[in-house]
Amino acid sequence: MLNDIATNKELLDQLHKAAKRQISQEELHAQRVSFILGNLPQDSDMTKADVEKVLQELEGTKVA
Repeated sequence: MLNDIATNKELLDQLHKAAKRQISQEELHAQRVSFILGNLPQDSDMTKADVEKVLQELEGTKVA
Protein backbone atom coordinates (compact mmCIF):
# COMPACT_ATOMS: atom_id res chain seq x y z
CA MET A 1 0.00 0.00 0.00
CA LEU A 2 1.00 3.64 -0.30
CA ASN A 3 1.60 3.87 3.44
CA ASP A 4 4.39 1.33 3.08
CA ILE A 5 6.47 3.61 0.86
CA ALA A 6 9.47 5.18 2.60
CA THR A 7 11.30 8.16 1.12
CA ASN A 8 14.99 8.60 1.63
CA LYS A 9 15.40 11.64 3.93
CA GLU A 10 18.77 12.55 2.40
CA LEU A 11 17.21 12.57 -1.05
CA LEU A 12 14.37 14.81 0.13
CA ASP A 13 16.85 17.19 1.78
CA GLN A 14 18.84 17.42 -1.45
CA LEU A 15 15.67 18.07 -3.47
CA HIS A 16 14.59 20.86 -1.11
CA LYS A 17 18.05 22.42 -1.30
CA ALA A 18 18.09 22.23 -5.11
CA ALA A 19 14.62 23.79 -5.34
CA LYS A 20 15.80 26.85 -3.39
CA ARG A 21 19.01 27.33 -5.39
CA GLN A 22 19.11 30.18 -7.90
CA ILE A 23 19.93 29.10 -11.43
CA SER A 24 22.65 31.05 -13.22
CA GLN A 25 22.14 32.67 -16.60
CA GLU A 26 24.60 30.18 -18.10
CA GLU A 27 22.65 27.23 -16.69
CA LEU A 28 19.37 28.69 -17.93
CA HIS A 29 20.84 29.20 -21.40
CA ALA A 30 22.16 25.62 -21.47
CA GLN A 31 18.71 24.33 -20.46
CA ARG A 32 17.10 26.32 -23.25
CA VAL A 33 19.52 24.93 -25.81
CA SER A 34 18.96 21.40 -24.55
CA PHE A 35 15.18 21.83 -24.59
CA ILE A 36 15.18 23.16 -28.14
CA LEU A 37 17.49 20.44 -29.43
CA GLY A 38 15.42 17.77 -27.72
CA ASN A 39 12.23 19.04 -29.33
CA LEU A 40 13.51 19.31 -32.88
CA PRO A 41 12.29 16.71 -35.35
CA GLN A 42 14.65 13.76 -35.69
CA ASP A 43 15.32 14.64 -39.32
CA SER A 44 16.24 18.25 -38.48
CA ASP A 45 19.64 19.37 -39.70
CA MET A 46 19.83 22.17 -37.13
CA THR A 47 22.99 21.96 -35.04
CA LYS A 48 23.72 23.07 -31.51
CA ALA A 49 25.67 25.98 -32.98
CA ASP A 50 22.60 27.00 -35.01
CA VAL A 51 20.43 26.93 -31.89
CA GLU A 52 23.03 28.94 -29.97
CA LYS A 53 23.10 31.57 -32.73
CA VAL A 54 19.31 31.96 -32.84
CA LEU A 55 19.07 32.14 -29.04
CA GLN A 56 21.79 34.77 -28.89
CA GLU A 57 19.87 36.87 -31.40
CA LEU A 58 16.59 36.45 -29.48
CA GLU A 59 18.21 37.13 -26.10
CA GLY A 60 20.09 40.13 -27.42
CA THR A 61 23.45 38.62 -26.49
CA LYS A 62 24.75 38.11 -30.01
CA VAL A 63 28.43 38.87 -30.31
CA ALA A 64 29.30 40.77 -33.48
